[in-house]
Amino acid sequence: MSKQQVSFDRQKAPARSGSRIELAFVSAEDSPLSLQLSGPASFSDSRAVRRLELDAASQHNVPIHSLGRPGKVILRINGNRHILRFEPASLLQGLVHEWLPTLGMSMVLALVLRSFAFASYYVPSQSMESTLHPGDKFIAEKFSTKVLNRTPERGEIVIFHHPEHQAETWVKRVIGLPGDLVEIRNGRVWINNRLIEEDYIKEAPINDYGPVSVPPGNYFVMGDNRNNSLDSRFWGYLPEQYLEGSPVLVFWPPQNARALHTPQQSNEQ
Repeated sequence: MSKQQVSFDRQKAPARSGSRIELAFVSAEDSPLSLQLSGPASFSDSRAVRRLELDAASQHNVPIHSLGRPGKVILRINGNRHILRFEPASLLQGLVHEWLPTLGMSMVLALVLRSFAFASYYVPSQSMESTLHPGDKFIAEKFSTKVLNRTPERGEIVIFHHPEHQAETWVKRVIGLPGDLVEIRNGRVWINNRLIEEDYIKEAPINDYGPVSVPPGNYFVMGDNRNNSLDSRFWGYLPEQYLEGSPVLVFWPPQNARALHTPQQSNEQ
């Protein structure tokens, strides 16, 4: 405010009405004052008076009353913006009007982040060794899958809801993309009749499989521990709508902490 000086005298009001702010205006020139309130406040203690016009004078004492709840108030004096705040008049009022809304918004934000951005998961089995070990905890990124509809690459680790047990979240590696011809022969994986180099598996699979063609909108997933993994070889293809995201970081235990990257698979022939 360029011409007026404002001093504040904050006083507690009785009962549950919050607080009252007493303002003293000293004008450097003879000019009227136009006051306007935004927020839980009024120039009157009995009703909501949001605008006030004061005649030109050297000094004005104006009380600002809360409307029954604490919070931020914006006061405009001749167009100049000031921020005031009503503090809770009691512990209960502070709990109802400040802590509970903050807690509620935090819970909603946490739910949104877990559903559409990031979430942590626990590895319960040996099916992804030697990449993920039992007891590992990792962070999965979900935004690109759930919101941007990004599809996984071949060789990418994904988390998903199991088609037959949709309440469960599983983690496997994408081996076959929609339309791929997948075959396991002599302990090696063949995609579209080309041998794939895989340096992430624990050991070569002992059983042959396929060839099978991955249907459109589906993926063929396997665990890195090929001889100890319940995956697409046993329960079928993974429909795209069950994809949840991709692990990006192992954070527990500390000795296993590391970023996870999608390997660049190469054809040997």
